[in-house]
Amino acid sequence: MGITNTISRAELAAIAAAVIHGYSHIATDSLTSLHQIKKELSQPNLHRHYIQGDVLQSMATAIANHHRPSTSSK
Repeated sequence: MGITNTISRAELAAIAAAVIHGYSHIATDSLTSLHQIKKELSQPNLHRHYIQGDVLQSMATAIANHHRPSTSSK
């Protein structure tokens, strides 16, 4: 429990797991997570002190190292 154990973190972690395991088509009902991922990819410095920044950073690294195009949808 604590401030880092939130629904947002769980949703981001699930998407991150899918990306890290190589899935290229990811569907989620979390529009907030999709916006945060897009923001992390385009402006990574904005999440420097964000509570879920570690999850977003690892996801951005996985996406950058992914050799196939990825799509995400709500």
